[in-house]
Amino acid sequence: MVGWLPALAVVLAVLAAGPWWLGRRRRSKDLLKITETAGL
Repeated sequence: MVGWLPALAVVLAVLAAGPWWLGRRRRSKDLLKITETAGL
């Protein structure tokens, strides 16, 4: 019964990361500024 919990967690993580990743790519210029400020 517990075997589907990790799979569900992975699916939720992907669904949550999708819009975040798209937004991150869309704000790539801001991300570059942040990384430069952080010294990365």
